Amino acid sequence: MLTFRDISIENKFKIVILFTSGTILLLASVAFVVSDLITFRTTMTDDMFTLADLVGINSTAGLIFRNSRTTKENIAALKANSHITLAHIFSKKGKIFASYFREEANSDSTHSEPSSLTLYNYYSLHKSNATKKDIEDSYFFHEGYLKIFKKIFYKGKWVGTVFIQSDLDALNARLLWAGGIVITILLMSLGLAFILASRLQQFITTPIYSLLNTMKTVSKDKNYSIRGKKQSNDELGRLIEGFNEMLRQIEIRDKDLDQANKNISNAMEDLKTTQQELVQSEKMAALGQLVAGIAHEINTPLGAIRASIGNIKKGLTESIEQLPIVFKRLPEERQKDFFALVTQATRTTNISSREERKAKRKLIAFLKENEIERADSIGNTLINMGVYENIEPYMVLFQVEDALSTLKVAHNIARQQKNSNNIELAIEKASKIVFSLKSYAHVEHSHEMTESNIVENLEVVLTLYHNQIKQGIEVIKNYQQVPTIACYPDELNQVWVNLIHNAMHAMNNQGTLEIDVSQKEPHIVIKIIDSGHGISDEVRNRIFEPFFTTKPRGEGSGLGLDIVKKVITKHRGSIEVESQPGRTVFTILLPVIAPNKAVVSDNDT
Repeated sequence: MLTFRDISIENKFKIVILFTSGTILLLASVAFVVSDLITFRTTMTDDMFTLADLVGINSTAGLIFRNSRTTKENIAALKANSHITLAHIFSKKGKIFASYFREEANSDSTHSEPSSLTLYNYYSLHKSNATKKDIEDSYFFHEGYLKIFKKIFYKGKWVGTVFIQSDLDALNARLLWAGGIVITILLMSLGLAFILASRLQQFITTPIYSLLNTMKTVSKDKNYSIRGKKQSNDELGRLIEGFNEMLRQIEIRDKDLDQANKNISNAMEDLKTTQQELVQSEKMAALGQLVAGIAHEINTPLGAIRASIGNIKKGLTESIEQLPIVFKRLPEERQKDFFALVTQATRTTNISSREERKAKRKLIAFLKENEIERADSIGNTLINMGVYENIEPYMVLFQVEDALSTLKVAHNIARQQKNSNNIELAIEKASKIVFSLKSYAHVEHSHEMTESNIVENLEVVLTLYHNQIKQGIEVIKNYQQVPTIACYPDELNQVWVNLIHNAMHAMNNQGTLEIDVSQKEPHIVIKIIDSGHGISDEVRNRIFEPFFTTKPRGEGSGLGLDIVKKVITKHRGSIEVESQPGRTVFTILLPVIAPNKAVVSDNDT
């Protein structure tokens, strides 16, 4: 399943632009609708108060002369407003003097009628226990209606009260109208934004795709003379310039190495292979410089690679300069001896310093017995080459003109193999670290459990902590053969990181860390044991509480073991801790469940 980070950069630009535009438009639209509805509600309320004023003025005479018939005829004019469902004219004493009901009004329009039809009971629906003094001009939005209370005055004296109830159909219609406009504008704007994004993103994606195509062509055809096309002077343009410069340097090195290989006979096939590996290693070192600051552990193998490359470069340069001269003065038979000596030097193994000194004395003595000139220097060179014995076939070679220079050329060629081995070991170490870092940093967005190997996950975490561990921690691994389990690997990796980090902290990075993995049906049992100062009973009872920590301020959030507990619980497992000074054991039990049986409840998530 593709995640956002995995989709093409072209689609990412479109999604970002559409999401940003849509969010801004949506917020603006909501503000518009809310503002419009508030304004409409205010206008609607003001209109209803104006209407109540008119009704009150027309009803004043009827109230004064107690002519309810005339008053009813006056308020009957309210039927001109189809939204008025109910109106009452209350006398000064609070009793209904005249009423109006919308002709088609049903029981819903009067469902809020009080049991006793008086002004005070009506008002009490909105203000509890209202009295004569509490009655005032007011309005209420209640149960889908707008209700207005408006006092009627004649010559400054209160003679009655108007009550008008209106439905909210106009307000609802306004809401639908505003919503329709907002949706229409939003869809049109998003469509226009999509069209513009599709066209404008080409200014960014075109140089990137061009660079990708160049990289694929170079990788496929191994043709380093190809160059990326620079289309601008921005960061993308500088990236393409850097890429082209890297290709130029690789091309130059390729040509130099190819020329050097052509000067060596077919009998040097092994050296040719080493040189090709050197080219690849240099390319990796160049790329490695881009991430040289990721971790100290990566710097160490990169340093070894750089040192070996320097030695190879120096050796090749000297060999290329001296080989024609050496071959010119050596007869054909001696040339065979020369290559045989180089081959023997590349197949030797390292010996101790004591054995080397003993072999050196014996070798020089043998050379002097055979009256070889400059026996000491030749002996030292042979020892440096790793040739400690069986030099009888090369005695004639040691007697040729300038034999020492010839041996130095042979030494330069032979030591390329050792430098290549150093490069190979360094690359293997760096690859393991990078793989572990990649495995740990991976985020699984699937909500389903997957099969995973607990031992492999533990090894990933140990590799990440290798630099701290090697400073003074002895790791003891007791791994039994256990099956893969259904789990969330990323979350379990966080468990191992927290527990191993806490164990190292408890030991002050000095002590023994023991990790046991075994199977006890129906669980896999993982034990992480450290030789730290231990956990007191008081602290042990609280270590899984959120925000509880014994570390100094700023060094711990107190959430590490809380997260561990929740992750283990989510996996239907359990965690226990036993501690005493010098030995703390965290025991985790995880069930062995097939992936198709692993179900996560709502509580787990």
